[in-house]
This record gives sequence, C-alpha cells and structure tokens, in this order.
Amino acid sequence: MLASGIEFAGARLDGVDLSESRLSHLSLVDCELTGSNLANLEARESSMLRVSVRRCRLTGLAWAAGALRDVRFEDCRVDLVSFRFARLERVRFVRCVLTEADFQGVRGDSVAFVECDLGHAEFSQAQFERSEIRHCGLDGVSGVQGLRGMGLLPVDVVALAGAFASELGVRTLED
Repeated sequence: MLASGIEFAGARLDGVDLSESRLSHLSLVDCELTGSNLANLEARESSMLRVSVRRCRLTGLAWAAGALRDVRFEDCRVDLVSFRFARLERVRFVRCVLTEADFQGVRGDSVAFVECDLGHAEFSQAQFERSEIRHCGLDGVSGVQGLRGMGLLPVDVVALAGAFASELGVRTLED
C-alpha cells in the first residue's frame, strides 16, 4: 500500500497488518495498537501522539524524521528499526527487542529503555535529556557519545564499558 497523510485518531488497531506499506505523513493520535504487524512499514515524517503499542512486530520500521510523543512500546519486536533524526518525547520502551535499532541523530526527552535488548543499536549524534536505560542488553552498542544525558544503572554502565573504551581509543590489556 502506498499513501500519504493518513490519520488514525482514537482508534483501537488490533491485529492490523501494515507490513511493507509506504505511508508518509502517517498520524496516530490517541490510539492503541495490539498484536499488529508494522514490519518494514515506511512511515517517514510521521507522528504518534498518546499511543500505546503492545505485542506488535515493527521489524524494519522506518520512522525517520518523525515524531513520537507520549508513546509506550511494550513487549514489541522493534529490531532493525530506523528512528533516524526523529524527535522522541516521553517515550517508553519496555521489554522490547531493539537489536540493530538506529537512533542516529535522535532528539530525545524523557525516553526510557527498560529491560530491552539494545544489542548493536546505533546512537551516533543522538541527544537525550531526562532519559534512562535500566537493565538492558547493550552488547555491541555504537555511537555511545550519543548517550550523553542518559541515566544508567551501574550494571548498565559496566555493560557499556567496552563500547566506552573503544570509542575513546582505550586498549584493554591482558592480565
């Protein structure tokens, strides 16, 4: 499906399949998505406002240069997603698989990652304020300078030690 300017307002979308669609300027306002498939949806310059997304598949979603405000993703597969240069405000990811997610250039305010797998995620040029990472898988994360402004639990700081050292050009020595 190819369309532009579609708006869903006050809708419950249960089991909807928008996979492989191209929907630029898509707008979701006061919506609830459950068990839906948005895999490989291309939704550039789109927006979500006051949206709950639960148990959905968003693999390969392209939400570049879009906006998310007051959005909660819970128990979703959000791997290989592109939020490149998007604006995220009060967005919460809970128990989501975000492997190889692209957050390059994201502007985030009050963003939380809780018990997520962020393995090999990209954060180059991102800017976060009042944001946090709690109990997440962080193997292979890159662009860690983009995590400036993030609050991290000590266990998550330790998990990122290798990435911090690599980006600073620090070598680890054998004992």
